[in-house]
Amino acid sequence: MFTLIGQNFINMIKSFYPQVKVASGGKEVVVRCQQCGDSKDPKHAHLYIKVPQTANELALYQCKKCNFRGVVNDAFLRRYGCQDPRVLIDVVKHNNELFKSPSYAMMKKMDIYPLKNTFVSNHPRIVEKIQYINNRIGANFNVQDLIKLKIFLNLYDILNQNRLHGTRHKMVTDALNDHFIGFISYDNSYSIMRKVTEDELYKTVNKRYINYNIIDKLESSKDFYVIPTRINVEDPLPVRIHIAEGVFDILSIYYNLYKCDDYQNIYIAAAGKSYAQALNFILNETGIINYELHIYPDNDISQYELEHLILKRIRMLCCSIHVHNNMYPGEKDFGVPIDMIKPQEMIIHEQQI
Repeated sequence: MFTLIGQNFINMIKSFYPQVKVASGGKEVVVRCQQCGDSKDPKHAHLYIKVPQTANELALYQCKKCNFRGVVNDAFLRRYGCQDPRVLIDVVKHNNELFKSPSYAMMKKMDIYPLKNTFVSNHPRIVEKIQYINNRIGANFNVQDLIKLKIFLNLYDILNQNRLHGTRHKMVTDALNDHFIGFISYDNSYSIMRKVTEDELYKTVNKRYINYNIIDKLESSKDFYVIPTRINVEDPLPVRIHIAEGVFDILSIYYNLYKCDDYQNIYIAAAGKSYAQALNFILNETGIINYELHIYPDNDISQYELEHLILKRIRMLCCSIHVHNNMYPGEKDFGVPIDMIKPQEMIIHEQQI
């Protein structure tokens, strides 16, 4: 029987994380989020952990600041300092057992969800959507190019092809299908939806970007947009990791600056998360150790923000770090055609050999 419920669960967390705060009458505990760094004030924490009240509940966590969320498992507990093998084994066994039940089957961790993205229906806005992408960065992508880049034009094509139900209200899903394009996440479970029309939509969807949970997956640590590329860990040349803020920034960097070079390059969009989060994710996921880092911050980021909010959080200083800016007059990022890009590169850290 699973004994880490209620106060026993809280005591377990306290045993290796004494700073934990109890909330909601013992139904939640709050800790600092190690994914986003949390707030500057150590007294203010934003990661809430649901305390199981019965043996049939999973312990879930969610950061109210960066929306990092998932199931409390052995990796999560070790990250926060738990070294007790009995606790770790108990949690693993408990989670595995509950993942077999219909209530939690879709929460089971999948490295890559087997999402199909090969069919494009004859939607009346197809041409408009393709033109929007190509005009935005000065490209000439066709439908097959976009499929390879994990970009879809119609949300219902993805849902119908994979026999999935919409995870939002039908009015929202209809609007996303008609007026947005989607950039599929690394694990195929989420999509960054971009509005491609100037039309005013109702408030819920009248936004430039909307994150859409394709498969209703709870865990969101792999919801970065990463352009598919080829990596050879045996190649002595370092892998170049390119991190930009937005999906169109990284798409333009891939297309305009590197001419679609997909060998020994990783292109990832932070998309609202920190550059450190994106770097930590890709290093943990790929396990590469021979790499150089290229970051492409927006020009409206101050030097202070660059130094303290981006570079200070990147602790893997065994690599070379290159900072790129678009110095073309009036432009602040790289999400534009090549004739509106004037790249400036600064090496701020040399690899130590």
